[in-house]
Amino acid sequence: MPIINRIAEFHPEMTAWRRDFHEHPELGFEETRTSAVIAEKLREFGCDEVVTGMAKTGIVGVIRGRVDNGRAIGLRADIDALPILEETGLPYASKIPGKMHACGHDGHTTMLLGAAKYLAETRNFDGTVYVIFQPAEENLAGGEVMVKEGLFTRFPMERVFGMHNWPGAPEGTFLWREGPVMAAVANLEVNITGKGAHGAMPHNGVDPIVVAAAIVQALQSIVARNVEPVEAGVITIGHINGGHTFNVIPENVRMLGTARWFAPEVGDLLERRFKETVTGIATAMGATATANSPAPIPRQSMKWKACIWPPRPRVPCKARPAYCPCRSQPWGARISPSCSMPRRGLMSCWVAGVGRMRRRCITRFMISTTISCPSALPIGRR
Repeated sequence: MPIINRIAEFHPEMTAWRRDFHEHPELGFEETRTSAVIAEKLREFGCDEVVTGMAKTGIVGVIRGRVDNGRAIGLRADIDALPILEETGLPYASKIPGKMHACGHDGHTTMLLGAAKYLAETRNFDGTVYVIFQPAEENLAGGEVMVKEGLFTRFPMERVFGMHNWPGAPEGTFLWREGPVMAAVANLEVNITGKGAHGAMPHNGVDPIVVAAAIVQALQSIVARNVEPVEAGVITIGHINGGHTFNVIPENVRMLGTARWFAPEVGDLLERRFKETVTGIATAMGATATANSPAPIPRQSMKWKACIWPPRPRVPCKARPAYCPCRSQPWGARISPSCSMPRRGLMSCWVAGVGRMRRRCITRFMISTTISCPSALPIGRR
């Protein structure tokens, strides 16, 4: 995909921005330095307005085109990092122990700043562009907070475009699909209470570690045996903590995990079976357990269809009365409900949204995930 010459000229500058963000990661609603740097650069670029403090650390920049036609769109990026210890050894690795831009939001922020710089410099468009820097994308629903604080009231816009890096995609390509791409997510917490005892006398206690092992195994059967095979779901236990020494059966075990899904009915099923499995197994083994799964961030659910950009040759599409590169081809297969991947090298973009079979892009906005919708009908590279 060819790059506009002017943008190519400040590529080294953008690289420096990203590495600076990468060196100074901040968690959700704590992105004070990141927010200050973004605001400073937007003012430097000559944005017409720079509004700070939305959802605490969120920012909206306003860029007006040459003609005010009353129309407006938004471009969105997330700015927060993850509580992960970076061990890459890179010269621009995180300088803050236990925090890292492992999901690529440093790149997202840089890409949107680059777009803002170019748009503010050229103004070669009609209407208004709002550049939206969203805090707290990781689990804290910062986008939802921005909406509740009046994002669309203060900055009315027809649609919003966003993207997420996808390391597995070829450089210079955009990928998208109708329907959700980034899965809905719920954090899982299990607290098991047994009865402590000496490790040599397990008959005098109720071993919560054995109970936990049985629960972990059983949870994997939920997706395998309760979810319809053509649907997607994931349950993963990522943390188990119990006991303090080698020869004592502890009284308590705590487990943390995650659940992911696309279809709302699958999410309801996972939640129900998760709680039934945890409490049922604990009771059967003489222990007690609580199973908590806080309400997930809401996602829109749309029918399945996948396409890829740049377009392949047109092929018949049974789902539409026209042609599009989907379904019957391997590149139109469903994707798994992933929510993050390690980032490396230059970034390509995975974009979610809903489009119609037209030559113009029609979108609906989902603040809790990334969005866009290039038309499913190939019209050449953009």
